[in-house]
Amino acid sequence: MIEKSYIVFRADGNSDIGLGHLMRCLTLAELFCSSGFRILFICLKVSDFIGSVMSSKNYQLKEIEGTFDCSFEDAKRSIKAIENINVELLVVDHYSLDSRWENDLLDNVGKIMVIDDLANRRHHCNYLLDSSYGRLPDDYLKISNPNCKLILGVDYCLLRPDFYDLRQASIKKRKGTTEIQSVLINFGGTDSQNLSIETFFHLVESSYQGDVHILISSSSQYLQELISAEKRFTNLNLHIDEQQVAELMLNVDVAIGSVGTSSWERCCMGLPTIGVIVASNQNNIAQQLAKIGAMILSSREELRKNIDVLLSEIDLMRWHKVSNQAFKICDGLGALRVANAVLDLPVNISLHEMDTRHEDLLYTWQCEIGNRQYSGDPAIPSIKEHKIWFKDSLKNSKRRMWLIVFNNNNCGYVRLDEQEKSEEVSVLISQSFRKLGLANAAIKQLKTLSHFNIIEAEVAETNIASSVLFQKLDFKKISNTRYQWVES
Repeated sequence: MIEKSYIVFRADGNSDIGLGHLMRCLTLAELFCSSGFRILFICLKVSDFIGSVMSSKNYQLKEIEGTFDCSFEDAKRSIKAIENINVELLVVDHYSLDSRWENDLLDNVGKIMVIDDLANRRHHCNYLLDSSYGRLPDDYLKISNPNCKLILGVDYCLLRPDFYDLRQASIKKRKGTTEIQSVLINFGGTDSQNLSIETFFHLVESSYQGDVHILISSSSQYLQELISAEKRFTNLNLHIDEQQVAELMLNVDVAIGSVGTSSWERCCMGLPTIGVIVASNQNNIAQQLAKIGAMILSSREELRKNIDVLLSEIDLMRWHKVSNQAFKICDGLGALRVANAVLDLPVNISLHEMDTRHEDLLYTWQCEIGNRQYSGDPAIPSIKEHKIWFKDSLKNSKRRMWLIVFNNNNCGYVRLDEQEKSEEVSVLISQSFRKLGLANAAIKQLKTLSHFNIIEAEVAETNIASSVLFQKLDFKKISNTRYQWVES
């Protein structure tokens, strides 16, 4: 990274389009800023809340004039905003901008990443991120440039770090839930259709007695109406410009809300949700989540009926099923995966020598679907075979094994097997921690631990990902399936 390089974001948010585009860009900005980049946002007029968030994090903000219907003028103003600075990456998250805008900016920046979830217009960029559930390359191949790297699927959902940090606590809490005691109403920061107050009164009419929490932005045009209701009802709690959203979602039992970007936050926390489509761009997300049972989809007209059903004691079994399915959608590590895919940022891992305590853990990883696909023997060993192999491996003076630890989690293992004048590396990453750059980081550390300063790797010809990995790590291909690194 060039010193003082910028990552620039072009995104907007207001009462009409909501704050989702800006919020997911802010998530990425925090990660990039912590890696040493300067951050600049180019926006139309932003609310005081968004402005204060950017200011508190020392991000630069340039507000430009314009409307959503003139990409040519927007491009000119955006180019003006970035003159005289070195832009490593330009991130654009905007439904009104397409390949025409991107082509105008290409020569003024290092690379461009587009964030989209509609797949309905052409793009010309280096990276295209769409974290929609079920999104496939075919959805973009005809509307993106051939050399664009597609970053697709829920593995790349952009959530703030606190969602991952509280996820295990949420899993434990949901398992022990026996009654519905609190409800979160979550129709986006601006709630342009005033659904929050409508939903609250549905709860009142259904004789629900528990706590009700409403997430809302100070920029919502209906804020005063909600404040008045909070004064009348002792069980109603407003969370205006709330920053601790993950903690709030951890502590409630049901959510009722729109099916926008906050859907991924609720899924990460396993929070059963009654979802209401409030904009056409939410149709795909809503249908996908409802199809797999990770959300109960409701029309506005049937919302009261669905509330009655989900809050009833007899439907607690369904509540648990929805929670379990929601947990499967995303894990909270998406932003780190995006950073690894786009900028190949260094990952902070540590290696710990393995001992008898790790026998069962390694077997669990060996049994994960796909983990032995490219092994010399792809068949999963029996537990007896594994125990014998593991015991022998610990005794073998020519074999060294380490756990890979990331964010205080055991994520995989690496192994060096001594050959005549070199060592052979093997690596296995748990499926839960793929696409984070952990194998890359672990092998980099192994280079400093090598006895001979020569490391080799056996890679199946069909294992494209591993071939790319070892070439990035300066391994030279010495045969069809063999790679070698020699310290220079």
